[in-house]
Amino acid sequence: MGKVYTRSGYYYLYYCFEGKRYREATGTRNKRLAEDILKKREIEIRENKFFDVKRKTKIKFKDFAAEYLERHAKPNKRSWENCDSQYINRFNQYFGEKLLFQIDLKNIDQYRGFRLQSVSKSMVNRETRCLRTMLNKAIEWNYLSENPVKKIKDFSERDCERTRYLNPDELSRLLDACYPLLKAFVTIAVHTGMRINDLRFLRWQDIDFHHNKITFVQQKTRERTDIPMNDVMRKTLLSIHKSEKSPYIFASDKGKPSSFKHAFENARRRAGIQDFRFHDLRHTFATYLRMSHVDLKTIMELLGQKSFEMVLRYSHADQDFKKHAVGNLVQMMPKHATNTPQNESRREDAESDNIANVYKSSTYKK
Repeated sequence: MGKVYTRSGYYYLYYCFEGKRYREATGTRNKRLAEDILKKREIEIRENKFFDVKRKTKIKFKDFAAEYLERHAKPNKRSWENCDSQYINRFNQYFGEKLLFQIDLKNIDQYRGFRLQSVSKSMVNRETRCLRTMLNKAIEWNYLSENPVKKIKDFSERDCERTRYLNPDELSRLLDACYPLLKAFVTIAVHTGMRINDLRFLRWQDIDFHHNKITFVQQKTRERTDIPMNDVMRKTLLSIHKSEKSPYIFASDKGKPSSFKHAFENARRRAGIQDFRFHDLRHTFATYLRMSHVDLKTIMELLGQKSFEMVLRYSHADQDFKKHAVGNLVQMMPKHATNTPQNESRREDAESDNIANVYKSSTYKK
């Protein structure tokens, strides 16, 4: 037996056929009408006149993707422009001309393998999650009966966490390769650890020069965050010309938040820096804090993270820092723990004498 249920004021059907579960949108707010549609489906099943819903709805992936952006992503997700739209553009290049019900597990595995040739496992995971959400919505909108992505597991990301950050020489070269406004953008990023979208949407009203702090709402988590300003940040912000057309600090000529995407890539290439993306400036910020002996809890709060596990991804100390840390043990230990025992010293001297005698005996005389 099937059933009728509501979601967002509209009625949906739930029923089974040949061991498969089906969810169907009725498009009505009238419960009696929805029940009549359910009875019709049950009659079709009994009389063997029911055909798979997904084969009755012939819609191309690219057409569904456009509908998904308009009906779901834009109204409900603040990240749609920078995330969903980019993912969907890639999906369209691969699946665009396929009918939605033709996309199966094999197609998706092939896509993931193709993407792994050029991006990280974590990026493929994010794209897969986006596709899973899209196809779940396709089921809800009566375009599909089953989501093939639900059978796919994410790649393990433990072995693909990036440890890239800029050393002082690289950072200096990068800043020298930037034009003034981009240089200010990069400087604020490396002194705050802010994500690129938080910087892009940073407004002048978020800056408190009296108390030397930046207060903003994170685009990703929608949480309010305070970051103290140091002298470099203060001087950098004061050097930026305010736009009369826009409340944003880093505004384009049209008053919209600047992206700096191509400008940053060009500066990176001019600086001769390889394998580096803008988000790695966040890694750089956290790594330098850790090298300055800042505790993990403080780093976590400055990054706006909720767990130490995520902070550890950003706090990479290089080998020199580790050697320095171990070297500090000598100064911290009591003298009797760092002095070489007298009998051990005598044994080492004897071994040195024996080695010298062997060397002399094996030397040819002229």
